[in-house]
Amino acid sequence: MKRLVLATVAAAGICSRDMVVAIKAAGGKKILYHEYKGLGHNVWTPTFSDDKVFEWLFSQRRRLIR
Repeated sequence: MKRLVLATVAAAGICSRDMVVAIKAAGGKKILYHEYKGLGHNVWTPTFSDDKVFEWLFSQRRRLIR
């Protein structure tokens, strides 16, 4: 199953960069990662102005385990 991981963080988020590297190392192929420099914690405004965020959000499906 292919998954898209969306991560939008402030530029100081070095831990987020490490997580992207770890996801790719574990076989993750489709990762959308964007840093907004200089916005600090206010990344929400440009993030929620981006239609791709909602396309990703509403395309997520929970896999049923039987």
